Amino acid sequence: MRALSIFILQGLCLSLLPAMAMAEEDPRDAFILSASTTLSADVAAQESAVWRVMNGFGHVNLSGNGLFLASRSRESMARGWVAFQIREYRGGTRGVSAQLMSGYDVPVMRQSRAGLALTLARADLDTGEEVRSRTLSFGPYIRTQVGEHMKLKTWMSLARPVYRLAGGGKTRATRLAAGARAYFDRRLGALKLSGSASLALSRQVVPELGDLSGFEISKRNASLSARATFRPDRDLRPFVGFGLSDGRWRKP
Repeated sequence: MRALSIFILQGLCLSLLPAMAMAEEDPRDAFILSASTTLSADVAAQESAVWRVMNGFGHVNLSGNGLFLASRSRESMARGWVAFQIREYRGGTRGVSAQLMSGYDVPVMRQSRAGLALTLARADLDTGEEVRSRTLSFGPYIRTQVGEHMKLKTWMSLARPVYRLAGGGKTRATRLAAGARAYFDRRLGALKLSGSASLALSRQVVPELGDLSGFEISKRNASLSARATFRPDRDLRPFVGFGLSDGRWRKP
């Protein structure tokens, strides 16, 4: 009889475990994960498209998750471009995010270009709670020559993402993102020295939504690389190089 009582008690506890787990789930955690995912995807898409424009990456490029198109223009002419990226998420985060970007830039003074980029982004995600987001962002980008051996490229964007939860709640966040990358290239006889350094920062403030308190998330990416190439004009070009990178999130 005692063994039967213990068996019944164990079965009752096991049956309550799913309900206890559901009770412990925090909708705010799911919301934070959705906001972090969209922040990362949107900023990465913007940065990728702008770098391609400023690097002169041809006028057509098709990659694994996106398409880039730019007008055929000489360096002394204005240029327009459009890009599209889509990402599918599986696992803990499920759903799809997509970004449609466009921009226009013109030559400014000597060896410089300045432009404006506009991005429309959409995401439908399930991170334990279904969250939909719509984002409109815009900002400038600039490429310029600094001295004889260095190029500097910078960009910035401001956005007001709108988040909607499956339960009907809606809130509008504020996002600011910026990035800079410097390139160095110099020839010393039979030796070519080159390197780059980059820094990208993004910060998003999300106000409270119903019973969910507000929060702030931010991301920082930094990289540094250097390379020495020997006899760069020959078919056999030995080189040595190194690279460092660091990425950090700050969440509630």
